[in-house]
Amino acid sequence: GYTLPKITAKWPDTEYNGLYVKPDGAYYIPGGNMYLGADVYLSPDVVLHEYGHFVMYNVYGNWFPTTNCPSPHWITSKSNNVCAWTEGWANFFPLAVGNKSNFEYYGHYNIDFEYLITDPIFGWDKGDDVEGNVAASFYDLYDNNNDGYDIISAGPDYIWSIFSSKRRNTFYEFWQDWTLNKSIAKRILFQNYIDYDALPTIALVSPPNNSISKPVFKWSSQ
Repeated sequence: GYTLPKITAKWPDTEYNGLYVKPDGAYYIPGGNMYLGADVYLSPDVVLHEYGHFVMYNVYGNWFPTTNCPSPHWITSKSNNVCAWTEGWANFFPLAVGNKSNFEYYGHYNIDFEYLITDPIFGWDKGDDVEGNVAASFYDLYDNNNDGYDIISAGPDYIWSIFSSKRRNTFYEFWQDWTLNKSIAKRILFQNYIDYDALPTIALVSPPNNSISKPVFKWSSQ
């Protein structure tokens, strides 16, 4: 198990770090407090999202990656690999806590990450620099509902064992330490717009260049 320290959540709050807090907004300052707008109680997933950032900060030894997230940043759109890692984890966190596939932000959207590919609600960018793809990949690796390429369930303990083992800046770094049913897991990521398959290569093995002998080629498929 892992015991987290307490965090102060200020609610209702209209200002954090000199900036205005929207009534339905929420913010977390790494090493500091959570600031919750007056109406954010209607969106518990948003509160848990911010708490997910707090979890990352503490597990990483009071350290948080430098994200350079654009403002605003969107679940469906490219940002950068670090931003997508931190936000994707935070988007996944309420799904794991609630053992559910949908993230609801009251009055804004209700996204079901289980059906990112088969029934897209929005137009989604591709890559691990999209926070929604990271969150959806986390969820499909975690859940026990088979859909498409998702035919395995790693569960929370295995995911946590990797996540909490060391500091990471990107989802790819997390993936490097994944060993459970990796070939199937790779297909799960592909289903969620993250493709870590290297392109096949072909290389001349022999004879040397400018030789008239019959050439031998080596084929490598990933």
